[in-house]
Amino acid sequence: MHSGASAIPGGAQTGNGCVAISASADGNGGRAPRVTGCHANCALTRLQCQPRRGGGVERVARAAVVLLSGGLDSATVLAIARAGGYRTHALSFRYGQRHSVELESAKRLVQAIGAAQHVIADIDLRVFGGSALTADIEVPRHEPGNSGAGTIPITYVPARNTIFLSYALAFAEVLDARDIFIGVNAIDYSGYPDCRPEFIEAFTRMANLATRSGVEGGAQLHIRTPLIALGKADIIRQGLALGVDYALTSSCYDPDATGRPCRGCDSCVLRARGFADAGIEDPLLRRFGLAPG
Repeated sequence: MHSGASAIPGGAQTGNGCVAISASADGNGGRAPRVTGCHANCALTRLQCQPRRGGGVERVARAAVVLLSGGLDSATVLAIARAGGYRTHALSFRYGQRHSVELESAKRLVQAIGAAQHVIADIDLRVFGGSALTADIEVPRHEPGNSGAGTIPITYVPARNTIFLSYALAFAEVLDARDIFIGVNAIDYSGYPDCRPEFIEAFTRMANLATRSGVEGGAQLHIRTPLIALGKADIIRQGLALGVDYALTSSCYDPDATGRPCRGCDSCVLRARGFADAGIEDPLLRRFGLAPG
């Protein structure tokens, strides 16, 4: 795993009698307030107590793990978690995918949106194959308006979200984090079995049985899915409202070496439809000098 973190000095008066005495980040503009002097009835629910050097306790922004692929959905989720006041720890994977474009996008998004830490974990799912994203299988192309919905596509990576969430769960335990954010949404519901609400509910139950806090009666862990009931257009609108620059994202299953999208794979078609439905030009197309549609 690779990670990095550094501190940014600062301080500000907050509500409820709390004084923010510093902020931490990874040098990417992300600020996570550390607070002292809290009233007993402090309503800042994204804070938690931790021991202070020299004695006593201080309140810090609550940690959350955010699964960050570098795509449109995960970028929006990172922005949502940041806006919610969490100290975000982004987690990406080098899992044997056919290109590195999405990981480069993830790095750019952390720089732009901010995170306390960005960890890239290495897992080689090519040893199993079974997907056009991890094996020598051609990525299907579709005509605009036909995403191939209704069947599980060959771009589904077997058990990928189960594996990714398991890593996120381990990371959350180390961080003493109660929240894991993942960008599953309604658009993926019919195509990918590990994007369904039933899967998330089942994994949450398992996570609270398989962790130390679950056994010791500590705080319950939550899998946060803020996009679960949203379509692509609504996701895009929400992200833009939070300042997400979608030109930094990569959705394509088979881009060229520069990150230029193929515009024919399922993911490209769904992305194009989302921007069209939102009535907004995709800034990624503008970045590559491509015409909409």
